[in-house]
Amino acid sequence: HYEGALTEGFWYQLVKQAHDSGDSLGTAFPSSHVAGSVTIAYLAWRWLPRGWAWLIALETVGVCFATVYTQNHYAIDALGGLVWATVLQVVAVPLVRGVLSGAPSERFTIPVLPRFDPEAELSTGGGS
Repeated sequence: HYEGALTEGFWYQLVKQAHDSGDSLGTAFPSSHVAGSVTIAYLAWRWLPRGWAWLIALETVGVCFATVYTQNHYAIDALGGLVWATVLQVVAVPLVRGVLSGAPSERFTIPVLPRFDPEAELSTGGGS
């Protein structure tokens, strides 16, 4: 961990106190930070324009490296978060859709989001 003048600053002390008061042993694997950012990136690729998707993907790479660089996770924790999010998105979501597609009632349907189209928003007056 860090030593020297850096540890005397307000922000360092604030983060250290929050970390010391709420840290639980065994809760770092897999990294929920990485899993969450990978899930957001997956959704961005699916629903947002490519420019936004690339920006969010870049942010996801940053989160993966930052969790290890800031010593909040080991590299295996970040890798575990990446694998966990990927499995959930690539395997679990289609599996659930397949099971629910034959459901007898509409209460089991999965909502489908419209694609983000800022041009349409502007031409229709911005929605609600």
